[in-house]
Amino acid sequence: MERFVVLSILIFTLFILILYSYLLFEKTIELIKYRIRQKNEGIVFEFVDNLVLNLEEDNVTDRQIDEVKKIIVDKIKLDLFEERIIYYFNIYKGDIIKKLTKLMEDAGIVDIEVQNLKSKNIYKVSLTLKKLGEFRSKKAVEGILEALKIKATDVKYNALLALSKIGDEKAFIKAFEGLEGNILLSERSLIEIIDDFEGDKHYIYKEMFNSKDNYLSSIFIKSASNFMDISLNEIAVKFLKEDNKEKKIAAIKLIGNTADVRFVDDIIKCLRDENWEVRAVAAKVLERFSDERAVMPLVKALSDKVWFVRYNAAISLIKIPGGIDAIDDVMKGEDRFAKDIIIYAAQNIKEDGSYEGEKVSSILEKYKG
Repeated sequence: MERFVVLSILIFTLFILILYSYLLFEKTIELIKYRIRQKNEGIVFEFVDNLVLNLEEDNVTDRQIDEVKKIIVDKIKLDLFEERIIYYFNIYKGDIIKKLTKLMEDAGIVDIEVQNLKSKNIYKVSLTLKKLGEFRSKKAVEGILEALKIKATDVKYNALLALSKIGDEKAFIKAFEGLEGNILLSERSLIEIIDDFEGDKHYIYKEMFNSKDNYLSSIFIKSASNFMDISLNEIAVKFLKEDNKEKKIAAIKLIGNTADVRFVDDIIKCLRDENWEVRAVAAKVLERFSDERAVMPLVKALSDKVWFVRYNAAISLIKIPGGIDAIDDVMKGEDRFAKDIIIYAAQNIKEDGSYEGEKVSSILEKYKG
């Protein structure tokens, strides 16, 4: 028994010594790398700065490309080079970005990073995707699409973001269509990625509005609301007649954001939709049109069985032309719910300061209490 205890202690002690030696070795390697980095940082950064300065006026020469290739043979110097060049990708716009991208391609850096996408290390793949997005090289597209097959949220996010920065329309669409039911990202993240797309947005919206995946279609319609292109309303209006609630709501918001009066009647019809969420959104966006055609339908919506619909209808009535006259008629009527919601809406408008004018004050003075 004693022999077993002694043996166990020896094995445990040996394990601790091995672990300590490993940690000591890792710390030593890190220190060496840090010192090498410190020694080369100024040299590499200065080289990149001069290279970019030259790019502002001319193209990079073959000799300079050869110099870059010599530098990036060393892993630490490669990291320094990429770090500095990404800084310039972030502060520049226009034609010089294309020159920087070509530089990364000609020097072979894009090819190096594409190979890094095959790593088994998820963190390394995610970091590589971030770099490739900054480089904006279409040579990386196939590798990025392949990386999208990895079932890791961080990888998928950075892959889609990279494609967004590269701006290849067909690749971007292919990436989203390939997600299908395997979407691990939030709606907000997806919309931000689409909003940041650097290619032909109009093209991707037209294509993805008609996606077979209703969820993806609604995401692109929601993103288009930030794009403010009224020509897209002509495509979106057809979704107001579809059964899918999310697409219908997204289409209402898209048309409402641009206050496209061509489709105000279509929005008004949505006040009678079977889904209360659709009715509520329609009631809310009608204030943006400032169209008197919406007055009587909104008055009817004041009697809706759902509070949110009534409230949004009251807000819109207060703000659109002809609404005050209609409110007077409602207040003379016997619908207590309609009266209460008008007073409540007027009070909220006054308190949050979102609407100034005599309308709100007159309603409160005339009817409150």
